[in-house]
Amino acid sequence: MAAGIQPVPEPAAKQDTGPEVTAFTPAQWHPAVATLVSAFAEDPVAVHLFPDPAQRPAGMAHIFRMALRYGKKYGRVDVINSCGAVAVWVRPAYTTPSWLRMVQAGFLVSPFAVGWRATRRMLSFEHFISGCRMRTMAGPHWFLFCIGVRPDQQGQGLGAALLRHGLQHVRATGIPCYLETANEGNLSFYQKDGFRLVGEKHQPSAGPGVWSLVAGGDQ
Repeated sequence: MAAGIQPVPEPAAKQDTGPEVTAFTPAQWHPAVATLVSAFAEDPVAVHLFPDPAQRPAGMAHIFRMALRYGKKYGRVDVINSCGAVAVWVRPAYTTPSWLRMVQAGFLVSPFAVGWRATRRMLSFEHFISGCRMRTMAGPHWFLFCIGVRPDQQGQGLGAALLRHGLQHVRATGIPCYLETANEGNLSFYQKDGFRLVGEKHQPSAGPGVWSLVAGGDQ
């Protein structure tokens, strides 16, 4: 190296952080609902609640509108890539919905939105999964209600990015997070980021069985 000439530093490599995770806003109601409805179109729970494929999109849209209201008020709702993926998390103090909270989320209009039969199936299945959660989680816990990616954006790592982002916040609290899934194919997705199966598959008297998974904490 010639004397008196300082080396020019190499420019720092730009780190690819991927799409930015942002908080859900009221302006995103329609795309967020559309993403979740399409992501869960063939989910076993959706098929059980709304056996008629023609009625399923409207029925699931009603459920996800309630979920978004509940998550926004009592937890966190994260989105990524213009609502190409959506995740709804519920804070520990609100994982068991009271009637007041369900009314605030819009449950009272369910018989008019989806019909009495579907409403009874919704209530019955909610009772079943609430029982699974109570038997699995003895203490305070977060609840991952759902995470969904629009079909045309799947395979790009959006769901994994949302899951890791949410789990960073959950783990910072030192409180475990619970979820259940009726889709066996989803187990490896959650297990890759630290969720572990707890117990055996829960099977209701009617409808699909579910697996319980927990991340963090001492569970």
